Amino acid sequence: MELAEYTLPALYGLLLSAATYGVCHWRYGRRLRTILERMQKLDAARQAAGQRALQARRQVEQLQKELAEQRTARTGSLSTHRRTTTEAAGAVGPAKADIPVEPTLHLPPNGFADTQPMCLRPETRPVDLEVARTSLVEHH
Repeated sequence: MELAEYTLPALYGLLLSAATYGVCHWRYGRRLRTILERMQKLDAARQAAGQRALQARRQVEQLQKELAEQRTARTGSLSTHRRTTTEAAGAVGPAKADIPVEPTLHLPPNGFADTQPMCLRPETRPVDLEVARTSLVEHH
């Protein structure tokens, strides 16, 4: 009888352990699969982003080469245009580079350029600071 007293609880413990293992395996297996799927999606997104960055780098390289070619072509055409203009101007009269040009500055009467495109000049701006403070408080 003593053997039966110990075997029945042992069998129940073994059965309960197997059931717990099965439930944990099922539950955590599902979680593990979703995590692995997310990792695969993230890896695919990372690889796609890397390919797009590489493609963008190649495109920037190509555009820089084209821009350099256009600059050299433009420089060449400008130099030939300047030569023909200088030769034509030399036959007609003195070159424009020989005539000194004085720079003309157009500054407001206060001597400083306006820093805001549509602001009023200091002479016409209202001096009432209280009005300015209340308008700032109302906007914020």
